Amino acid sequence: MYLKRVFTLCLLLIVATCVFSQNHLQVHYDYDAMGNANFIADNYMAVPVFVVLDFSFLEYASFSEELPFIKRVEPGTTPLFTIFREPDQPSPHFNIEYKWYMSHPSPETDSHFPHLIPGRNGSSVKIADIKQLIKSRMVGFDLLNSGKVYASRKGVVRNLYENADPRFRMEDSRKQNFIHILHDDGTIGEYINFKYKGINCEIGQKVIPGQELGMAENGPDGYPLIGFGVFHNDLYSENLRYLVPEFYQENEGVSQLSVSGEYKVVHPEELIIKELSRKERRALKKK
Repeated sequence: MYLKRVFTLCLLLIVATCVFSQNHLQVHYDYDAMGNANFIADNYMAVPVFVVLDFSFLEYASFSEELPFIKRVEPGTTPLFTIFREPDQPSPHFNIEYKWYMSHPSPETDSHFPHLIPGRNGSSVKIADIKQLIKSRMVGFDLLNSGKVYASRKGVVRNLYENADPRFRMEDSRKQNFIHILHDDGTIGEYINFKYKGINCEIGQKVIPGQELGMAENGPDGYPLIGFGVFHNDLYSENLRYLVPEFYQENEGVSQLSVSGEYKVVHPEELIIKELSRKERRALKKK
């Protein structure tokens, strides 16, 4: 019988709205017949997480992966890596430090990725001043023709909150209803200021660009307002790193949006399918 070791990951609480017990994520290893240690992660949550592992020491073994080791762990069981015992040596001796994050803590990102403006296709939006309402690191969109909010890019719903009723504001961190969507590059798209009970997706659900997410609450200008931002965790601090997203504009290409500008919302098919797999593209055509 092979020797099995189980570790519970130390939790790093990224935001107040994401609190999980230690039993939701475990890393363990098994020794095989050659004395190698095979590491596996068990993710009992409905959403992916990013596991970061590093050695404080390693003896009698070899390890070929780059350190710190970072891997996206989907719900269920995911093989991580193998520590190989050196020939004619005892079993590997090692000590590993663990952390997990809600997004990739050191992603490779495309600064010119063409995000879709998160309004209804064919409608118009105006860039709003949202500093007094929500995070100033986000882009605010007054939705001029429709209060519906749409996904800017493909991802998995990582977290959401829709119980904030504007009639009964509470002095806490949840003044706006929000959705966090984990993108394939490890960043998170953050959508803030949905109506009370106005979100029509759920945690763990996969969404595609241009898919409806819910209804926005009105902002100070009287229009439905949605705040949109892109962030990821930082490997070397507890701070979130916000990026400056660029958006597709008809006849203008991809660029940042101007303050107080007004834009037509265009969701072209070539951008909707840009990140989709062949299977996802076939499913989309059948609809």
